[in-house]
Amino acid sequence: MEGWLEKRGAAAEYTWQRRWCVLDPSGFHYYADSEKQQLKGQLPLGPGAKAIRFANLRAPGESIKHRKEKPHGFALDLNPAAGKQRQICYFDAESAETLTEWLSAIEGWVQTAMWKPGDLVQVREAFDSDSEDRAHLELGTYGIVVEVDAQGDTFVDFCSHNARQWVFKKNQHKIQAVPDGLKDVYLEIVPQNDLINHWALQIGDDRIFRCYEFEADGICMGRTTALDKGYPITKQLLQGRTSQSHGAIAAWSRRFGEANSYDAAGNGLFGGKNCQDFVVELCGFLEIDVEQLPFRQAEKVKTMLGAGALVAADAALGTGLLAGAMDVGAAGFAAAAGAAMSPAVMATAAVVTVVAGTGMLVTESARGQSWM
Repeated sequence: MEGWLEKRGAAAEYTWQRRWCVLDPSGFHYYADSEKQQLKGQLPLGPGAKAIRFANLRAPGESIKHRKEKPHGFALDLNPAAGKQRQICYFDAESAETLTEWLSAIEGWVQTAMWKPGDLVQVREAFDSDSEDRAHLELGTYGIVVEVDAQGDTFVDFCSHNARQWVFKKNQHKIQAVPDGLKDVYLEIVPQNDLINHWALQIGDDRIFRCYEFEADGICMGRTTALDKGYPITKQLLQGRTSQSHGAIAAWSRRFGEANSYDAAGNGLFGGKNCQDFVVELCGFLEIDVEQLPFRQAEKVKTMLGAGALVAADAALGTGLLAGAMDVGAAGFAAAAGAAMSPAVMATAAVVTVVAGTGMLVTESARGQSWM
């Protein structure tokens, strides 16, 4: 934003001079002319700075002295926490409308200086995004910050649009950060084919949901799962709600991705973890009881076969939830194990099957027994 403002000079003089003021990603600058040929000064805007109209009873410094003569004036408090050492500048706008525009722009600039990925935001004034394919953002639309680049421009996931949108500095006063709240947690079981399923968590409230998952490309966070193959997705509401903010969840997820390599078998068996490990550990961070999660298929096989088959069970079934209600048989487990498995591992995996319609895994030697 830019335009004419009057700026008060040194306190000893109280002279007001007309300046062309510019608020851009690099900060607040003022010039002698609108061509911006002669820079007169720049102000160190940053987190914590405040712009307050003179008419506000809480306006700082010497605002009260100018309240009557400058009805459209405001004080720019650059460092309120500095107490008596704070730096306060005084400006006067040409109209009440211009004053409001400057206050909103400065507030938005300061606010976005503190934004970080995962922050929840809301559109406070309808506008078109700055992406190449512009999207109209209606008043009240919620979004989650994905990225803040070096120029201070913001990449946002909005609940009303599938594609993420850029909001440049010039428009950031039109969105505002809003408090996060208690959120529901859903487990999504996402089929990859007739055999393998992927786990993801959908977390949010009636304002916006976000999907968190771990896969071969690393951590994924977005409005929907990145691994939707077109099969029906099963969604299970987990008991309990989490008070963790989207920002905290995003930060935890990034740390998980940095600390762990992806391995389809998971469980750390071959040095990596998979989507199920991610969901279990994230539920722990969210303080959601993991006992309500479906019993992991690799764990079922371990229980049936005993510790001696641990390697075979993990290699065969650790890639994700198998289609538990299907009789996949020995051939199915061989497919899950993959061509890299040794003959010994394949043989161990082949003695396991699924009782059709129950999802219960049993050894071949146990077939025909009553499980009621």
